[in-house]
Amino acid sequence: MRNPLPEASVARHGGAVPGTNPSALESNSRWAAVLSAVGGFVDAAGFLVILGLFTAHMSGNSTGLGVALATGHWGEALRRGFVIPVFVLFTAAGVGWIEASSSASSPPPSRERVLAQVLTVEIVLLLLFLAVAGTSSRPLSLEANPSGFFLAATAATAAMGLQNAALRKVNHTGVHTTFVTGMLTELAVSSVRWWLHRRRGATEEAREARSAATIAASVWSSYAVGALIGAYLVSRYGITTLAVPVLLLATLVGRLFRSSKNPLP
Repeated sequence: MRNPLPEASVARHGGAVPGTNPSALESNSRWAAVLSAVGGFVDAAGFLVILGLFTAHMSGNSTGLGVALATGHWGEALRRGFVIPVFVLFTAAGVGWIEASSSASSPPPSRERVLAQVLTVEIVLLLLFLAVAGTSSRPLSLEANPSGFFLAATAATAAMGLQNAALRKVNHTGVHTTFVTGMLTELAVSSVRWWLHRRRGATEEAREARSAATIAASVWSSYAVGALIGAYLVSRYGITTLAVPVLLLATLVGRLFRSSKNPLP
């Protein structure tokens, strides 16, 4: 008889870990795909209306910051650099809010309620981003409109930080819905593990690795599709099309609040 997988391995590959009660959001890969599409849409929208600034992809901003510092472009260094601590602070705030209000062992309704609250604040921040960017007839720049630039960039980046905190795993597979380099790594690693476990006849391990690879592929592809749709709509119809991801988030928030009030038996 095979030894059971250690708890850490189970958590890594998607099995159930005793003592955890995932919410509806954390146990449904379709909602992870929705949030990833929102992340891609907002990142593309920010790139277009805030002159090439990423509001979710901090790797790109970190590279831009390094290049700007090395070449002496101090305004560009400020533009790229200030959103990084904003993202970190709001991710930390979201994690702190969620963990202080619930835990992995809390009843699902309690966790769903606090996740819905965090995503509601994200919606408010995105509406602020929309309001500020919508009042400008041209892309926001630090030089031409510093107050509008800082307010819009802060609102959009803070929204992505909160979303990053709200969903960090699906079926115990780690996910990121606002940046996807890690998801491509997860896809590659889990695909190799799936293939190796299949060859060795380890059916359960192969199933878990395939689940992790499927989740990673879904998150990445949804992010890419969201960015494509966001870039298309914003470039042709303006920033008011940010209403699309806001409506998606509102739908998810409504589902979470309903689930918290009417838990399944």
